[in-house]
Amino acid sequence: MVKRTWPVLLILFSALGNAEPTSIKLLPRVCLGPLDQPCEVQLMLSWHSDIELCLYHSNEPTPLLCGHSFQNYRFAFSLQGDTRFIIKSSLADSAEHSFLIKHLEAKSTQQLDRRRVRWSLF
Repeated sequence: MVKRTWPVLLILFSALGNAEPTSIKLLPRVCLGPLDQPCEVQLMLSWHSDIELCLYHSNEPTPLLCGHSFQNYRFAFSLQGDTRFIIKSSLADSAEHSFLIKHLEAKSTQQLDRRRVRWSLF
């Protein structure tokens, strides 16, 4: 019995080993601008998957885009506060990956100068 199941297990594991892993990137992760105004950001998306994946904005029901592969796909987006993007399979309803784009305000140089030490040992 053990001799018969061994070839079946080898075939099963070799088939799983040949499956290409999903790689997903969404950049940048921050948008700098005044917090009381929308922040315009140019997002870059890259993914490659054996199954079709879709990009969603927060909990909106309609996807922004779907496909098997995107390489350095760029699109402009306007953020108001921290925004979450979700990438999930078109076949299943569960989230595969989640990305949080933070909306940050740049500090003025006066605020930074106050924190700097004015003396040095070197």
